[in-house]
Amino acid sequence: MRFFRRNSYRTFLLFFLFMTAFFVNNGVFPTNGQEARTLVAAREIVNGGSWSVPTINGELAIDKPPLAIWVAASIETVSPGNVSFHRTAAGLMGIVWALAFFGIARYMYRRKYFAEIATIIFITCYNVIYMGRMVNRDIYGYALMMAAIYFIFRMLYDDRYYDNPHKWRWAALAGVMMGLSELGDGSVAFVSMLLPAMIAMIVFKRPQMKGKWLPLGMMLLIAVVIFGWWYLYMWTNHPSTLAMVIRSEIANWLAPSKYPWFYYWRFFAEMGVWCILVLAALFIPYWKKHIQVKGQYFIAITWLLLALLLLSIMPNKGMIRLLPLAPPCSLAVALVLAHFHENWPSDAYGKKLFYFNGFAVALSLLLLPIIIHFRIVNRGFLDFGTGIFVTVLFIILFLFIVVSVRHHEVIQMVWGIGVLFMVMECFMIDSIGKVFSNSHKNSICAVQGMKELKGMTFYHPVTDTLRAEVVYGVNQRIDAIDMTNEQMVIDALPCVVVTQKPLAEELAPSLLQQIDTVKVGIYDDNNLPRRSRLYNSKLINQVSILRAKR
Repeated sequence: MRFFRRNSYRTFLLFFLFMTAFFVNNGVFPTNGQEARTLVAAREIVNGGSWSVPTINGELAIDKPPLAIWVAASIETVSPGNVSFHRTAAGLMGIVWALAFFGIARYMYRRKYFAEIATIIFITCYNVIYMGRMVNRDIYGYALMMAAIYFIFRMLYDDRYYDNPHKWRWAALAGVMMGLSELGDGSVAFVSMLLPAMIAMIVFKRPQMKGKWLPLGMMLLIAVVIFGWWYLYMWTNHPSTLAMVIRSEIANWLAPSKYPWFYYWRFFAEMGVWCILVLAALFIPYWKKHIQVKGQYFIAITWLLLALLLLSIMPNKGMIRLLPLAPPCSLAVALVLAHFHENWPSDAYGKKLFYFNGFAVALSLLLLPIIIHFRIVNRGFLDFGTGIFVTVLFIILFLFIVVSVRHHEVIQMVWGIGVLFMVMECFMIDSIGKVFSNSHKNSICAVQGMKELKGMTFYHPVTDTLRAEVVYGVNQRIDAIDMTNEQMVIDALPCVVVTQKPLAEELAPSLLQQIDTVKVGIYDDNNLPRRSRLYNSKLINQVSILRAKR
């Protein structure tokens, strides 16, 4: 009973929100490009490849350090081909990220309810949910770096709150997490998370550094040892490969971007249901006058703006790259809501903001059942009984949120939104995915069970850029071959070729007269429909068997 007294029901509900956010229905999403690259590299390690220098379809996978590939290879050794098991590892990293964020929020504001609502906001960002359900290296870099930031905060500021601050312990833990983060995703998390967070904290909450320089040095040494040993090993055993790694990393940072620097201007939209409050939190002149916890507010906003600036000057852009903004955005929104909770605004702007955001969320709960009925149930993506059950839950949540907003119950409103996401993750996530999926998808995975292809070597034209999704679907290596070299093709017979163009356009007419060709099928591995701007023609491939004429 003492355990239950120490841990309130809200703590258990928060833990349940974690479980649904990262684990429930984690196998429903189709495999994406980055996930396929990681899984192919892991599979090649298990099939006899190198742990120190992973490969993807026989080519070096050296653009980033290999921690995520090592984890995937370990899982592949235990349970081959189990994508849900692989995604469980990503979910565990999502839990690490959420717990570390909870610790930072609790440490900044020293109130448990604030940490709870900040964490709910964080785990209801759809990018966080998505990345916590997919096999990717980003989640390792960001989650472990968030843990490093928490431990650094403890090392720098514990002497303000505790008689025995344990700075050496926190420094050691921070060094371990920082090193593992670098080993997981390179320098991206360091630049986009650690630097802006530390600059914001030091500027607005300057630490007393007496007696902390040695622990700080130990932290950096531990981090360098943990991620540097791989580079040292590469330098000792594969110097040319290491040079390629360094050139690749430099090229990634110096390559001209095809997007303008203001590409991320709509970053707030990535916060989904919280986007209105993110925009509102950026009205610095207003909050400077009204919010009471000005120090915490300026730390969160500075962290947010610095991270946005650093991400904007990076050449590699994409909306998924905005993942490091989720923590400072969540803190900023939570501070605004904490202000409403502790000091109900007397001005019209503050009241209108709270009511507008709350009733907008409530209105969406009324519209969702209509959308579910016409776009999901009617199209056969969800059975009628489940649709009715979910509709009833949405109506209950609608009434709960409306009452909470009318009575200024900020914390209840946030918990209501958290439960809304929990319901959708438990009952709707698969159906929602089907609405936006490629209904004409015909995955190349189908060739795995074909007896006529068993034992044959797979090839692709050397002129084609082969996608990792195709290699993952075939479940074996696909070697490059010069389709214009008649002797090379004849020596490879019988074989299977995977082409993006019709076979007649790839082979010379004289070669077609010497071999028999059997068309196996045309396969479309695009997860999104043709109308999507992300639809990729390189994921449409023709599979054919080539045999010598009898």
